[in-house]
Amino acid sequence: MSSLGFNRDSMAGHCCSAYMEVDLDAIRHNLDTLLRHIGPGCALIPVVKANAYGLGDVRIARLLTEEYHVGLLAVSGVFEAVKLRRAGFDKVSILSMSGAQPHAVSAAVAHDVQPALFSEEAALALSVEARKQGRGRVQAQIKIETGFNRVGVKPGEALERLLRRISDAGNIEITGVFTHYATATESGNPFAYAQLARFNEGLAQVRAAGIEPRYVHTCNSGTVSWLPEAYFSHVRVGCLIYGYLAMDDYSYPFDLREAASFRAYVNCISRLQPGDSVGYGRYFVADRVTDVASVGAGYADGVCLPLAKNNGPVYVNETKARYLGVCMDQLFVDVTGIACNPGDEVTLFGRTKGGKLFSVFELERLTGNTFYTFLTATASERVARVYLGGGG
Repeated sequence: MSSLGFNRDSMAGHCCSAYMEVDLDAIRHNLDTLLRHIGPGCALIPVVKANAYGLGDVRIARLLTEEYHVGLLAVSGVFEAVKLRRAGFDKVSILSMSGAQPHAVSAAVAHDVQPALFSEEAALALSVEARKQGRGRVQAQIKIETGFNRVGVKPGEALERLLRRISDAGNIEITGVFTHYATATESGNPFAYAQLARFNEGLAQVRAAGIEPRYVHTCNSGTVSWLPEAYFSHVRVGCLIYGYLAMDDYSYPFDLREAASFRAYVNCISRLQPGDSVGYGRYFVADRVTDVASVGAGYADGVCLPLAKNNGPVYVNETKARYLGVCMDQLFVDVTGIACNPGDEVTLFGRTKGGKLFSVFELERLTGNTFYTFLTATASERVARVYLGGGG
């Protein structure tokens, strides 16, 4: 049964050319697996950035808040947080891990978003905006820079200045302190331990300033599998929830279920004779009699261009086939010798309708693109989301 998307038996279901099927029971399995692993002394901060890694942030956030009662969701930026607020998530706290850029501070305050703070200027802007809007206090979290060198404040003098600025402001409540690991998927990597030590220096500074944060979190999906010393009060995980966690050597530390399947429908089938071609610039020219299926998804829907142009794999019904090319709205598949008809389904990744797993990690290894690329590329509004195992 589908929920909060469309049911494929509905009018909308009949209209779409491509869709992402999301198995909510798989996500529940992954969450339960994670919670058993971390144990009762640690809580969960789910990451729902990038539209919950392509799976649909509103529906996933509903599952997390209503069924698992999480108190804090993490997103990348203020825009994503505002989207959730406008969708009715007014009781859960939301962390913007990338902070609030100057033009977004007003929205962060207005929508009660906790931005990451890592500069004196950002703290001052947040404080000034809170007073401008008549807010008594605003909440924020401090991002400690420990070696990733993306965003953050370094322990020592820079952090001391930031803490003084926060204290002088008088209206900023620090609810959390966190960092991010550069080598999370390399089990035992000494750089992660060095980052942890650096974080502990910063955390000690924060506590020495009289701040006892409710949320202390460093572990992301990779490190949660092998770095229990870094659990603190919470772990902050994204891809693991959705069933996607492989270490650098493609070992799988958890029993996870990939939750997303990207599928489209066959539009028509053409028989090419030797010398016939398909696509712009006659990209594919047949050297033998070839049956070609045109399928209703293209690079505007998230189809990987290099994969499609290099005869990468795709499933037609339950049979592995190969791409012959792609354009904006349709792709071409070699279906020679494969029984198929217009309306049949093509699986670009995930599970076929018969349950065969076509893992996104197979595509990662073939292309060099991370699995994130495939999941989040399906952002077009033309790719509908279908939710199985609705509940709630």
